[in-house]
Amino acid sequence: MTNTSILRLRSAELPQGKLPILEVDGKIIPQSGAMIRHVARVFDLYGGSNLEKTLVDVVIETIEDFSTHTIKMFFEKDDDTKAQLLTKLLTETVPLYLTIFEKILDKNDWMVGSKMTIADLAVYNTFEFIAEVAKKENGTDIFDKKSTLKEHFNRVRSIPGIKEWLEKRPQTDH
Repeated sequence: MTNTSILRLRSAELPQGKLPILEVDGKIIPQSGAMIRHVARVFDLYGGSNLEKTLVDVVIETIEDFSTHTIKMFFEKDDDTKAQLLTKLLTETVPLYLTIFEKILDKNDWMVGSKMTIADLAVYNTFEFIAEVAKKENGTDIFDKKSTLKEHFNRVRSIPGIKEWLEKRPQTDH
């Protein structure tokens, strides 16, 4: 079944006419950010205080800023331009953002507060993918000079449910 056929079949159920959606108690929630935050609230992964919740949002918005650079590169059709964007991403953009997150981790074991939040998962998910791209494209380890961030990644990876998923998840190109 294609995305188009799914959209035709469920168009009445898609408040914004597109995927993804999350259904909770018969209510449809569109927008991935809203879904992530809802699930984080349900599973107590959104920080304790209002300030912590705001700091979680800061990390997530910073990931969104970073993602604009990756999206541009991945959707580029011209191979030469794509190669230039990838080089810039790996030599300028990735180090800049890794430094931002490393500074946060210099003060804590977690991105926000004293336990894992969706901020940690967002950083892990984004840079795990980028680390794979860097290794595949030019053999570099993006965490080579970022020991605090590497420790954070190992901490996130070692959480039992995450560790189990990483071991059994399907291998994909992206």
